[in-house]
Amino acid sequence: EGHCERLAEYATTLGKHLNLDQADLDALYRGAFLHDVGKIAIPDRVLLKKGRLTRKEYELMKRHSAIGDDLCRTVQSFEAVRPIVRHHHERVDGRGYPDGLAGDRIPLLAQIVSIVDVFDALTTDRPYRKALPTGTAYRMMRDDARGGWCQEDLVAVFIDLHRARELEQAGIAV
Repeated sequence: EGHCERLAEYATTLGKHLNLDQADLDALYRGAFLHDVGKIAIPDRVLLKKGRLTRKEYELMKRHSAIGDDLCRTVQSFEAVRPIVRHHHERVDGRGYPDGLAGDRIPLLAQIVSIVDVFDALTTDRPYRKALPTGTAYRMMRDDARGGWCQEDLVAVFIDLHRARELEQAGIAV
């Protein structure tokens, strides 16, 4: 329902602002579309569950990034996308998955997709909750970044870019 398209737009906009080269922008665009490809191996009863996942269901859900990486491994042209697919749920404090990477060991492109993925997840309806207001999402993302989820400066840049875009779309000079 537009999730991958929004992620591709958000990620490449942030990448351009960070002056990434064209190869990285291409990887961001493709990685945004493929980041959750491993979810094809997760049963709908887990993916679409309206309530909180059990520990077992959550452990199953966490496998999607490694599964996606394995799927992408079979396509040579996806080589630059694989780190995004595999590592978009890592955390700078090392408490992410699937490999528990920390800090600069997490590829920048995966961090970018993580940020835009979380924003889109917070601001769109999900089976388990309604979309949150943009301001609430910004606040939650800042708080989570301070708590070790991702680089605070990347979140701040994304929020600034997104806010400016929303103002432009509303016809307010930035």
